[in-house]
Amino acid sequence: MRAGRTRCPHDFKDFMPSYSPEDPSHHTATDHGQVVLTWQQDSSLVTSPVGETAATVLAEHGFVHQGDGIYRLDGDDTAAQARAVRAIGPRLGTRGIHTRLQHPPRAGTPTATPKRTQPAPTRAPSRTR
Repeated sequence: MRAGRTRCPHDFKDFMPSYSPEDPSHHTATDHGQVVLTWQQDSSLVTSPVGETAATVLAEHGFVHQGDGIYRLDGDDTAAQARAVRAIGPRLGTRGIHTRLQHPPRAGTPTATPKRTQPAPTRAPSRTR
C-alpha cells in the first residue's frame, strides 16, 4: 500500500481465506452452489437465498433469517462481522458451497450492456444530368 492512503474498512481480501484451485476441500464433487454476500447501505451483509446446509452455518455465526432463505448480518460491530465472514468461508467450502462477496450495484449503473443499434444506411446523393 502506498504511503498516505488509508485502507477501506471493508477490504474483504483480508477477511476471506484464500483458496488454491488444487485444494480438494474447495472444489468437491458435492458442490451445492454459492452464497452471495452483498453489502447494504447500513453496512450489514445480506445473503442470496440459501439452502438448509448454508443456513445452519450462517445462523451459527450471527446471521439472522429474514425469510425466503435470506440471512442478514448486522454491521454495527465490524470486528464481529469480519470474524463471522472469515469463519463461514472455510465452513461452507468444506460443504462444497462457495462464498462470494459483492457491493450492491450503484444507482443508475446499468446491469446489462445496452444493445447496440446499427445506424441506418445512408445513400450518397445521386447526380442527375
